[in-house]
Parts: sequence; structure tokens; C-alpha cells
Amino acid sequence: MPLYEGFALGSDKHSILFEFGTAYTKCGFVNDYSPRAIIRSELFYEPFKKVVRLSSIKNEEHLNAALRQFIEMLYFRFLAVNPKDRRVIVVENLFCESTFRKVLTNVLFNYFDVPSVLYLPQHLMALMTLLIPSGLVVDVGYNECTVIPIIEGVTCLDSVHFAPLGSKAIHERIYQELKSTESKVITNTETKTICDEDIFDDSLLENIKVRLCFVAPFERGQRLQQSDTNLDSTPEDVKYPADGTKIIDIRGIVRERTAEVLFEDFENEQSIATLILDSILKCPLDTRKLLATNIVLVGGTCILPGFKHRLLSELKSLADSSRYKDRIYFKDFLFHSPPSKENYTCWLGASIFGATDAVNTRSVTRDQYLKSNGKVIGDWCTWYPSKNAIIDIFYSLNEKLTASSKHNSRT
Repeated sequence: MPLYEGFALGSDKHSILFEFGTAYTKCGFVNDYSPRAIIRSELFYEPFKKVVRLSSIKNEEHLNAALRQFIEMLYFRFLAVNPKDRRVIVVENLFCESTFRKVLTNVLFNYFDVPSVLYLPQHLMALMTLLIPSGLVVDVGYNECTVIPIIEGVTCLDSVHFAPLGSKAIHERIYQELKSTESKVITNTETKTICDEDIFDDSLLENIKVRLCFVAPFERGQRLQQSDTNLDSTPEDVKYPADGTKIIDIRGIVRERTAEVLFEDFENEQSIATLILDSILKCPLDTRKLLATNIVLVGGTCILPGFKHRLLSELKSLADSSRYKDRIYFKDFLFHSPPSKENYTCWLGASIFGATDAVNTRSVTRDQYLKSNGKVIGDWCTWYPSKNAIIDIFYSLNEKLTASSKHNSRT
């Protein structure tokens, strides 16, 4: 099979860029506008005799073997390059387990013999797509929603808020709603009501969410949360074909009510909107309005139809509520629109960052790794902000874009 060579300035070939998410993995090349492949972060692992998620493997020995198999597939099926010829950049989550980072680095250096590895923090890369140094990054992923304030390139760790509100919560709600509404499963031989004994795999629940579910408008959402039975109308019921062997009868109320799990605020429970406001309120007073008007949404869950409009309505409503009105003195909440879909915004930011000289100076080479016995790879906060690289890149890229636009206007 011919390998991809590509073109790059100088003698260096384009670096490889990985983002290992809980549900999906993105891979591609630096300078690309989008990943070459977005695939599930899972594989058939022979010792377990089943398909497993990478994030579910806790044993280091098994994780090492699984990562070898998984990354080999990425290199030779989707990227078609020789691992020894190209630097590697990994976009990592703020709460990435140190065990995963340690095993991944070991696999890249000792099994694939890559020249160097650089880990980039996911939340800072989200701002790279917009070239802004300050913002509130709201990451609604698979397991949880994380709200991370960034002020002039510095992450405010004491203001970070998170809650188990993501795709997994929606999938669980879909399953509960299917049972509570007594939805039917139709096969060639019988029709039966969904019960506790029925097990739906995660991929089926995800397909139902992506193809059929949406976020209701604010007023209707409030009525749905109060279990109002006097709704004017409901969306159409859908007969959803599953696995080619059965049809699931999904009621319209299920389609619009499942996403309410992200916005419910009963008693002490958190919603995505309360996470955002609580995070802003823990930041310095003079930065709160700046953060509220620079909200960046990332994560695949944000792609749900109606999500952004509903979140904006929730924020404005909560700002006027008794819980927050005495502490919030601004009413404007503005969302940025990055030049990408929300599910790969961080990957694109890393692609932009990877095209700068910072990769050459901050990457850990294979020789450095071997000499230090693997201790040279630290957490993202160990290399930043000791040298203010990212903030310098923000301003240098802005200067280049400004100079380029002036040149184009003259010509």
C-alpha cells in the first residue's frame, strides 16, 4: 500500500495529530482543516473476547496491548504513513488519567519509534481556532460537562466546574423513557413492550439520539420538566429500524424529552447553565463579563439541534432568577462560532498550533524520553505558563493576519 508523504516547509513532514476521546478518536495531520478519520475509541480485544472501550481498560498491561493494536490501525488504515518519520501531537483532556498518558507515551516511543511527542491541553486548543486569549470553554462530552475559564491564556483551575451531564446521561434517559412510555419492539415473530430485561447497546442509543432527538425550546422545556400533560402537540412517533432485525416504536414525547436531562435543575442538582454561571462567579470580578461574552462550546453533544439556543435562554432566565440576580450584574451571554463542528474544534486548534515553531521547542524527543526513564513527560501545567508560549502565539498570529489583510487591501 502506498504511504502518504504530503508536503511541508523545509525538510520536516507534517506531524501526526491524535485526540483520544472517551467515545471517539480523531486522527489526521497538522495543517489539515479537519481530521482524516473520526472513529470509535474501541476495538475487539482478543483476551477479553469482546469489543471494549479504551477508557474502560484500567490494567496497564492490557491497555498497552490495546493501544498498540488501536494506534497501528490508525497509522496504517487511515493515515498510511510510517510512524518513525513524523512527530506526534496528542490533544489531551484536562482530567486525562496519568496512567493513560504514561502508557500511551511508552507505546509511541518504544513500539512505534516516533521522533517526538507533544501533549497539548484540549481547552486551550479550543481558543486557538478563534485566536482569542480569554474565554469560557464549555466541553459537553460523553461522560461529563466541564466548564473551564481561561483568562489571558491562564487556566483558572479553582473556577473549573464539572458534572455528569453528557451523551451518556442522554443515552440513559432515552432507555428510561422507552421503558416508561412502554414503547414496542417489533420483530418478525412478535411485538413486545420494552422492559428491564431488554438491553440496548450504546451504539443503538446513540443512533436514536443523533437521528431522532432534539432540544426543545425554553418554554416548552419548562413544561416538559414539570410533566405537563396539556401540551399542544408532540412530535411525530417514529418506527426506528434497529440492527436489521427489529423495529422500535419511539414516541414523539421521548424524542423531545430526553435532552432535558442536561437542563434540569431540581433542588441541588446542577444543569449545564448553572455550571456556567457558578464557574463565572468564582472568577475575579473584573473578568466575569469578559468570560460571559466569550463562551466557546465544544464536544459532540453540543451538535444536538436546538442546544445552543436553549442554553442561551436558560442562562438569561437564571441570571434573572432569585438565585443569581443579586450576584450577576450583566445580562449578555455570547457564544463564539469556531470554524468547525463542535466535535473536532479542539483538534483543529491543535492543528493550527502544530503549524508553529512551538512544536519544535516543546516536543519531547525519543532520546530525552529514554534517558529520563519516561519521567520527562509531565502534566500540561508543568510546561505552561512558565513560558507564555500560547499567549505569544495568539498575538503573533493576530499580527500576521492583520498584516496579511492590509497587504491584500492594498493590492
